Amino acid sequence: MLKLDIPFMPDSDYLRFVNENRQHIHSVYFSLFRAELPDARHKFRYMDTETLGEWLQKIRGPKKYALLNSRFFHPAQYQNADFLRGTGETLDILIRKEVLDGIVFCDFYYLQALSDAVPETASQLEAVPGVNCLYDSFEKLSAVMEIIRGTAFRMPGKIIADRSLNRNPDRLAKMISQCRKSYPKTKIALLANEGCLYQCPFKPAHDAHIALLSTHLPVDTFEMNRTYGCMRHFRKNPWRLLTSPFIRPEDAHKYDADLLKICGRTLGPRFLMKTVAAYIQRQFAGSLPELLDTAEWMSEEYFIPNHELPDDFFSKVTSCAKECESCGYCRNLFDRLARKKEFRIRDLRADAGH
Repeated sequence: MLKLDIPFMPDSDYLRFVNENRQHIHSVYFSLFRAELPDARHKFRYMDTETLGEWLQKIRGPKKYALLNSRFFHPAQYQNADFLRGTGETLDILIRKEVLDGIVFCDFYYLQALSDAVPETASQLEAVPGVNCLYDSFEKLSAVMEIIRGTAFRMPGKIIADRSLNRNPDRLAKMISQCRKSYPKTKIALLANEGCLYQCPFKPAHDAHIALLSTHLPVDTFEMNRTYGCMRHFRKNPWRLLTSPFIRPEDAHKYDADLLKICGRTLGPRFLMKTVAAYIQRQFAGSLPELLDTAEWMSEEYFIPNHELPDDFFSKVTSCAKECESCGYCRNLFDRLARKKEFRIRDLRADAGH
């Protein structure tokens, strides 16, 4: 059965939902909610590690992974013994509470530095390379696995293929086949619902700008995306959403993978419950952007009926040459299905769980 890898949120209703559906959930991943420990998203709240561990103890069954997946850490932190030991102590608390199976990382310098500083802690944890390592071939993945093998960390129990492979089944199948031969104990996950541009040119800089926040530089990535980046591009060409490498709930069974990774941890428990339920049920009768993490804002501007996408949608977008300007399939489909919505002020209180 294709299971899910989903975000954790310290919300009672959401945790009840997770436990009720735990037979469909392989693992949860979570921020450490510490200002000094950056990950790949902005932090909107902080929490001491003891309290975090108590929340995680309420989740019964799924494996649990802490996010240390900032694109990079401040270079001084690689040699800061106090910082590295402090990270190890945070992880040790969660290990003692039996709520931690591994870490998700992207910065290989930091992984090695942490391994050298706290090898006993590292030896109890998997090191899972984050999806933003962008490995879209077995060759890239094998290089990543070689570095992990050289640390004190355990080999990863899961890997997440680059989202671009969702639109290239032949390359994906080749990578999966090679992975299963070389790493038979490692589950293969696909990123289901990011909703960003295909092969997004802004992504390397975007990830770096988020990482810069941990160095106390005032970076507003939302404004940058709206003014110069992907949001501006989507507003000018909203049909491009259909070229994004998302996986519709209805198409999940067409992929030979073990897990689907659901993202959207900054969008609140209501978004996550709706999205996780759609992928469990393998259907969604609503507007497509409502399921997507980085493009969810488009649901305020357009209604794009996911359930009305044609039967040939999957075969079209996974077999085309990605030459959108000369094709017209996605543009014409968007023009036929999408309905522009009237402007309204959104009530964000419910989305934040308040």
